[in-house]
Amino acid sequence: MKTRTTGVLRVLHVISWIVFLGLCVQTGAMLYSSLVSLFINPEGARNVYMRLDLSALRAYSVARFGVLLAFMIVMSGLKAYMFYYIIRLFLKANLAHPFSEQVGAIIVTLGYLNLAAGIIGMAANVYFDSLVNKGISIAGAYRYLSGGGEFLFLAAVVFVISQVFRRGLELQTENELTV
Repeated sequence: MKTRTTGVLRVLHVISWIVFLGLCVQTGAMLYSSLVSLFINPEGARNVYMRLDLSALRAYSVARFGVLLAFMIVMSGLKAYMFYYIIRLFLKANLAHPFSEQVGAIIVTLGYLNLAAGIIGMAANVYFDSLVNKGISIAGAYRYLSGGGEFLFLAAVVFVISQVFRRGLELQTENELTV
């Protein structure tokens, strides 16, 4: 059983690295193309990232264009940062003694990152909806801003897991003291 668990964890670790690198590339590309379209070439708003056309928003208001881009970059960056902590979790996890202070701290940090992503995602959705209600065509941007509610739910789940983990750490410490 241990070899199967170890194999699954190795596969998940590799997948986490792939997702982390992909999100880093996505965040960097969004940041670069946003800066270009804001300060160098306004025509860059026609293809901000992967054929996302925000030229109508840029023509309407450069400031609102910048705010939407900031929301998109922050959400992408938070997702990458979460996967960075997931990778750290894989590196710190020890199957012989699964409960440690370091792993517990990483789980709590993941909970806070999910909470932040949820709050920012909800704010981004409200902002997106206000722009759409003004008749601005930005439908493609929603896929980079969605997920606020899901992140809030995940934050709650991670919080529960961190409390169970904390109790497991207490039990492991008591067990080591009695032996």
